[in-house]
Amino acid sequence: MIRGLLLFSLSFLMACNGCATTGAAVNITHQNVSAAVMAADCLDPVEVHNVPPFRFPIPAQLTRHHGCQNVDDMLVVLWPLEPTKTNIAAAELLMMMYVDYQNEKSPETVLVATFIKVDSFDNDGTIVQAAFYELTESPRVVEEVEE
Repeated sequence: MIRGLLLFSLSFLMACNGCATTGAAVNITHQNVSAAVMAADCLDPVEVHNVPPFRFPIPAQLTRHHGCQNVDDMLVVLWPLEPTKTNIAAAELLMMMYVDYQNEKSPETVLVATFIKVDSFDNDGTIVQAAFYELTESPRVVEEVEE
């Protein structure tokens, strides 16, 4: 019985190997978001933060846009390297650090980021990757602890 369960589990894991791929899923609500349109039309970000390569695994730039490509509040992480799993994870880490920082500054609200997609565009001969996140804010719910 245990041997059969073990074989089933192993075959299930082997069948799902690679099922969850970073960057492959696209947020269907905002599937038309693109790096090329952002580079051409979203020229007035409300925030810009540069991350030098000596302080983080990838050189990156975080930009926050309001009303760009029909997204009310969008965070974009840009970097000039390949869209490898490691670089996408580094971009995601930057997003999480940004959200954590914003949430520490605002005790009344909670900022949440939802992944949209990773896309790329040509910037004067350099291929730039862009990870898009929709930002939503909601009131912070304070849980009372019973003593």
